[in-house]
Amino acid sequence: MMYVGRFLNGFATGTICVTAPTYMAEISEPSIRGMLGSCFQLLVTLGVLAVDIVGIWTPWRWIGAFCGILPVATIVAMLFVARESPTDSIIRYIKSQKQSNDRQEALETLTWLRGSSHDCQRELKEIEDSVQRAQSATFQLSDVKKPGFYKPLSISLGIMMFQQFCGINAVISYTAMIFTSAGSSMKGDVAAVIVMLVQASVHSYI
Repeated sequence: MMYVGRFLNGFATGTICVTAPTYMAEISEPSIRGMLGSCFQLLVTLGVLAVDIVGIWTPWRWIGAFCGILPVATIVAMLFVARESPTDSIIRYIKSQKQSNDRQEALETLTWLRGSSHDCQRELKEIEDSVQRAQSATFQLSDVKKPGFYKPLSISLGIMMFQQFCGINAVISYTAMIFTSAGSSMKGDVAAVIVMLVQASVHSYI
């Protein structure tokens, strides 16, 4: 049962880690898009910190319930509050040969997000142009040799590789056990909170 739960949790977490930043980027204003995108990992760290704090006084079964109920409640609430991103509506609009009313839906969503005083028509035109450029772009194997391709790819893969091989995930997952096994005078649960506080502080600075 534990393995099944871990598998389902990992699958759901992986899905959210892809869809949430994408949705945030598609609905946010260009001026704050980068900041919101970079805040995602900080929010993940703060979530782990919150669970570690709750874990000081709470049995692990209740922690599991806490970690399950809160995300489910958030997702259910988003079903009634969140709207489809303008980018997704424009993609459907272009695929329909500009025959559907998805462009109007995208405009209404932008107006709801930005307010009536914002120049939504201009931003919608920028989104439409961006989607058309992305769909018309072609990829050839020779593009791998171009600096504009391999440099960002190498940096992204390098960051992920060093993040995984530094062992931080093992430290975060087993901080309490590590301190307890090492014979530390500090309680393992408290040590886990301190480690996450340090990580959250570094993320905030970065």
